[in-house]
Amino acid sequence: MQYQKEIAEKYSKEEICEMLDNVNGWRWDDRLGEKPCEDFDDLPRYNIHWWHKLMKRRTKKQYLQQVQWNLQSCLTAKEYYHHLHTKNLGCSEEKFEAWWRRCHMDEKFLGCYKESNDGN
Repeated sequence: MQYQKEIAEKYSKEEICEMLDNVNGWRWDDRLGEKPCEDFDDLPRYNIHWWHKLMKRRTKKQYLQQVQWNLQSCLTAKEYYHHLHTKNLGCSEEKFEAWWRRCHMDEKFLGCYKESNDGN
């Protein structure tokens, strides 16, 4: 919990969204500190076969999953989806708001995100 508080105090919502974009794309963001291991960029994303788990093969998922949860807990679902639509997809504010009212999932269902206070 302390880690999320430090992130929320140190970075803007926009920066947290950018960091989450990188983590979701299996990339380490330098704002998170040093990479967890030297060969991080060469690690597989996750273990596909049972023998990978048996061999305890290291993966990016092992390192990034908790970071992803920490970043998500600093944002509401609407804040992150707003970033995705306006920055990554180039949607206008009006198009995003229309999409959000029409199609968004209930934030309680997206339990990994912070709950919003505005009821949207």
